[in-house]
Amino acid sequence: MFVDDDPLVVRGLARNMSTMGDKMDISVRTSAADALKALEKELVDVIITDLYMPGIDGTALLNEVRSRYPTVFRFVLSGEAKPEIMLEAARLAHQYLSKPCETALLHKTIVETIARLSTIKNPEIAKTISQLEGVPSRQASLAEFLHLLNDNTVSLEEIAASLRKDPGLSARLLKLANSSYFGHSGSVGCLDDAIGLLGMDMVVSMAATHKLFSVAPPPSASNMNLDALWEHCVYVSTLVRKISYKLKVPQAISREAGTAALLHDIGKLVLAYAAPTGVAAALTRAAADHMPAWQAEYFVLGNHHAEIGGCLLKLWGLPSGVVEAVSMHHTPHRSTEDRIGPATLVHIADTLAHVGTNDGATTCFDGAHLKTLNLPEDLDYWLGLVID
Repeated sequence: MFVDDDPLVVRGLARNMSTMGDKMDISVRTSAADALKALEKELVDVIITDLYMPGIDGTALLNEVRSRYPTVFRFVLSGEAKPEIMLEAARLAHQYLSKPCETALLHKTIVETIARLSTIKNPEIAKTISQLEGVPSRQASLAEFLHLLNDNTVSLEEIAASLRKDPGLSARLLKLANSSYFGHSGSVGCLDDAIGLLGMDMVVSMAATHKLFSVAPPPSASNMNLDALWEHCVYVSTLVRKISYKLKVPQAISREAGTAALLHDIGKLVLAYAAPTGVAAALTRAAADHMPAWQAEYFVLGNHHAEIGGCLLKLWGLPSGVVEAVSMHHTPHRSTEDRIGPATLVHIADTLAHVGTNDGATTCFDGAHLKTLNLPEDLDYWLGLVID
């Protein structure tokens, strides 16, 4: 469903999209009120709205749709907007696309998003993915980040270093930077690039919009230790950078892999919100059958946390390299990598990070994949690379 009070442009898009390979039933509404009335009678998969409309504006519509129809994918298709309006829209929308928009890009975005989310077998997990506006930050990291922004002498490098300590903050910034509002939809996979693209003024405005950071932690029933989760992700990202440096991996791949490592376990948070009892059952099965927790998640819930995390990041418009690396960090043989890339790097680093932990005994390399890339399967070799 397109919603725009000037329907000429969107009718053209709708007409062009209807001629493409994937059949879509497309409707156009000229006001938010009309859209809400229509949604009472028939549910849609995707709603695409302009921001500036009389009566109920685009952000108010997104808020209503999020509340009433949480499984509907929310997209913005709008021209330039004031920063505060854009930030609010980016919070409520899954993705922000700019006018004018190429029909092929819009079509591809919709088709790929629906296809990715359709792989989630548990409806509560799928609902949670579509509802999440962000993930919680570590309080200490958030405080440090906000303190730095109050320092007029702070550099972009210092801001990036602070963000690397907190995957929650990083995910928010990357979602925003990958908005086509900034002209780089789905192509910003590095925090340094994201900050440089947004600029200090936008980052400060983002910080001033406290809703961007006010994400409630998972329920206590989930037994999720947020600090431990994020510490692990930060550590894996550090290991990725060390391995990349030692193996002389191209900088572009190393940076994207570092970002993917920082976010690689974001799917565990989705599970903590959506299925805490399922997670507990998976852990029980993992212990009983001596299998990795991610495999037990798959058997119990239909998907494991890596696949779930990849779906969330795809919905937020992050680059495909980051999405694939997160999705396949336990199963890099499923990737298309024919040389060492982000999925392989995150897999190796994550495996090393689990050595000596409670689940280290069941965590192992994807040996067949490493062999295909002519990489050693010897744990001591990789440990030797990362020991300072």
